Amino acid sequence: RLNVPDLLKVWLWSGVSREEHAAVDGTSVAMEDDFNVGGASMSRPGDPRGGPENVINCACGLAFERG
Repeated sequence: RLNVPDLLKVWLWSGVSREEHAAVDGTSVAMEDDFNVGGASMSRPGDPRGGPENVINCACGLAFERG
């Protein structure tokens, strides 16, 4: 059985605009950690804490991998 702490989340850039999102493409962090996207802490693509400049029309995805 796989435990959640053994999982990492991975930011997947959509390939559409936003240099800040391209910069974190393929970055993996622990499930409880945030991605640093252009100085904003975001738990996932679309996280409203990233502000409108990181959320509106974002087409990035999230994947999971074993740690």
